[in-house]
Amino acid sequence: MSTIFVKRYRMTLSLSEPPQPAPPLPDGYIWMEWSRSLMTLHSETKHRAFQEEFDSLIFPALGKYTGCLQLMKDISAKHTFIADATWLLAYQGQTEIEYCGTIQGLGHTPQVGSIQNVGITPAHRHRGLGKILVLKSIEGFRKFGFKSVFLEVTADNHKAVTLYESIGFKVTRTMFRTIDFHGRLPQLLVEDD
Repeated sequence: MSTIFVKRYRMTLSLSEPPQPAPPLPDGYIWMEWSRSLMTLHSETKHRAFQEEFDSLIFPALGKYTGCLQLMKDISAKHTFIADATWLLAYQGQTEIEYCGTIQGLGHTPQVGSIQNVGITPAHRHRGLGKILVLKSIEGFRKFGFKSVFLEVTADNHKAVTLYESIGFKVTRTMFRTIDFHGRLPQLLVEDD
């Protein structure tokens, strides 16, 4: 068995500063507010967003639809679940709707919110949707009077770290997670940039 250590950041945003308004969604995209009837769509979207990503190696539930569904059930069942900070993003094409982004919010303490599982499916990346999704979630935390909000991100995910910094998040804690592998490490883990 092989073990590696993965550096992760906790990044925190103070909500005492004036809010950064969420830009409008690009043409064709629509918001879907939280509803239990959308749980499977959140789960499917989360799975498509994370299944080929490094985070699915750190958190194996993200690599399987059943794991994503269980995560959504667990998150939405918590008494600290913040429906107004939980959104599904969809693209309304000419013939069908494609679900392409998901985010969830939890209260960590009465003053501090926690953003969970920011995911954009591969076909919809590089359009600014991740930033818009996070800003929309932050609006929900502000509505409930939270003083700050945090999220966690893998330190080597430079694009995500840069995105969160552009919103105003700052690294407030560095953590390490271990990943145990039987046999050879996946190629994803050993390639250099």
